Amino acid sequence: TNPIMAQHLPTVPSNKELNEFKKASMVIRTPPGFSGLDTLSAPEITTKINEVLRSIDARIKSLPIEVAGIARLPSKDIKLYTNTRPMARWLL
Repeated sequence: TNPIMAQHLPTVPSNKELNEFKKASMVIRTPPGFSGLDTLSAPEITTKINEVLRSIDARIKSLPIEVAGIARLPSKDIKLYTNTRPMARWLL
């Protein structure tokens, strides 16, 4: 490698630094045979979850807890994405 080129390359960020920019997530396991959410879209489920969180005034450090989105896993489990890890931990 060219030593002059190596001096101009940015350093690779640490895992800790990368994780600061990732959304936090947690998985809600569904019981076998559960089909209650099959007819709802991911945005509809996200909206319903956020409505419930607002109705109970769920907060961390005076910030409202919100779900940024969800993913449906092949097992029918639901993965919730939040903006911060403390929000994800609160949901557990």
